[in-house]
Amino acid sequence: MASFWDWITRRQDASYVYDLDMFEETSNRAYLKRMALDICCNYVARTVSQTVFRHMKNGTKQKDDWDYWLNVKPNSSQNAALFWEDLTYKLIRNNEVLVVQSDDYQLLVADSFTRKQRALYPDTFEGVTINDYTYQRTFSYDDVWYLTYNNKKLDNYIGGLYEDWGKMLGRMIEVNLRNNQIRGKFKFNQTKGNQDTEKQQKFIDKVMKSYLTKSVAFVPETSGIEVEETNNTSKNSSQSFDELLKLLDSFVDQVANIIGIPPALIHGQVADVSDARTSFEKNCIGPLLNKIKSELNAKAVTEYDYKNYDDHFVLIGVNAPTILGNADKIDKAVSNGAITPNEVRNELYLEPIEGGDEMIITKNYQKLKGGEEENDDDNQD
Repeated sequence: MASFWDWITRRQDASYVYDLDMFEETSNRAYLKRMALDICCNYVARTVSQTVFRHMKNGTKQKDDWDYWLNVKPNSSQNAALFWEDLTYKLIRNNEVLVVQSDDYQLLVADSFTRKQRALYPDTFEGVTINDYTYQRTFSYDDVWYLTYNNKKLDNYIGGLYEDWGKMLGRMIEVNLRNNQIRGKFKFNQTKGNQDTEKQQKFIDKVMKSYLTKSVAFVPETSGIEVEETNNTSKNSSQSFDELLKLLDSFVDQVANIIGIPPALIHGQVADVSDARTSFEKNCIGPLLNKIKSELNAKAVTEYDYKNYDDHFVLIGVNAPTILGNADKIDKAVSNGAITPNEVRNELYLEPIEGGDEMIITKNYQKLKGGEEENDDDNQD
């Protein structure tokens, strides 16, 4: 059995005094990366949660269960906005998301699951867990909504984040083993008659046992023996608050560009954001809504209804055209007979109106004759 002196002499290096600085740097980097990822994912999730879902059949909006589930209350614990925000966040953050329908027709976003890919049959999903409940049955690919994000750059970023967390955890364990270790030293007055090392070792063992097993321990003062506890402390150099904010902004910009969000929108810059908003809606929100729409149409609409009743889902998100935003374009397109009012309403996700399939041309066009304007009504006299 190694003696106390052997235990002490093994600690001859002093490198541990620098560990906390390295640990803090790794810790800050990992924490700020995670914060930047959450900021960007939540920004996209909140935007997608504003989407309105319409179930259309033969050109008519359906007021059915799907309309209620997708726009009002998908399950007993979430309203529609929270449901779509949760789904979108997990889709981006985890690169995939699974939605199952319970026996009482609730739509539930899975927290974890295991996908088993198969060659000739639909994939299956096992171990589907929602909050603290885990399904014991297996779900078929045809009976669930399963979406993937497929963003390789984001995968690499998250991989780097996990690597930072791993380094931080390893450093944390090492630092705690070194810096939280209780250390002490015994001083013996090696005078004549006080040189029995065996008795000294037994005394040390008793002191150590007392320290390790008792919440309150006393060491008697003994002539010729001095017990002293040493502290293992080091000064930490911390980054300034401004430096941390700049580092966070840098990580936010990096994640935003990966996902397709112009950084100006994330940072709340209000000057000249129209182009940034258009880019965000086109390059980020549009593809996400298209993924959701494709999965809805594939799983909630039968082939027969799609072919015979034009059964499909329409998603009206923040990127959808609006009447007020396109008033001038609508007026010019309709007034010169280029498109019908119902064609315009279809582009605006509005139901058709009676008589809306006829072309409309304005009557206030005039001809020039002899350098002067001539009204068409004058020619009828």
